[in-house]
Amino acid sequence: MGEDEPVAIFTPDNEPYLGLPWVHELDLLISSSAVLSQQVGAWSRRANLTDLQHAVAEIAPSAFSVALSIREMVRQGYLLSGYVLLRPLMERAATICHLAQHPEDVPLWRSGWAWKDRPKLQDRLRALATTPDGQVVEPMLDVFKQVVKTYNGLIHGDPVAASFSLSADVDGPVFLAAKDLVSPQRADTLCFDAHLFLLLMTGRVRLLFPEPARAAQRIRPYAPRTTDVWPPSDVRDPLAKPR
Repeated sequence: MGEDEPVAIFTPDNEPYLGLPWVHELDLLISSSAVLSQQVGAWSRRANLTDLQHAVAEIAPSAFSVALSIREMVRQGYLLSGYVLLRPLMERAATICHLAQHPEDVPLWRSGWAWKDRPKLQDRLRALATTPDGQVVEPMLDVFKQVVKTYNGLIHGDPVAASFSLSADVDGPVFLAAKDLVSPQRADTLCFDAHLFLLLMTGRVRLLFPEPARAAQRIRPYAPRTTDVWPPSDVRDPLAKPR
């Protein structure tokens, strides 16, 4: 590949959004979560799990895999695809939080989690926005209700989905059909969302699996590098100006 040719595959050494605050924060959480996943997996093979632990042990690995996929989409510049994956990550995190709060619904999961029988997403989002001691964080719940509409539009190809591939060009706005390497705010907001859902999910996992969680904390503790609690742009508007 010549010096002037575009990079086909980015690596951790030359990826376009390396060093952005929430990209970095997601990297730290993923590293810690990977150790947690390994510890829970090893512990679950020798322990007698409750039905709730069984259900969470089935859901959490796929959620972690989706989070890893989002991170790889950011690395390769496929931001629209990364945003599309936020809905399945959010749903898995919400389901884990709901089951932890309502273990009486675990049999529904065990029986197939049928669409007509399982709790509505709005109810699971309430659990996602609830602290472990049972307090609903209403501002967070309001944000979740708004962003799920955006995520639905991204999945179904609504006009909002097109706006997430809109970028600036010397001749005016263009809709990108490939990598988006010029949208740091969009990339950082994507990582903020993925970080939030992964953090809420792993928090419940740690409570449900205290022994492996303590071992994971000793091996690779998660130490946040930022005190910000809101994303780089308002309510997932991909064209919003920085605050």
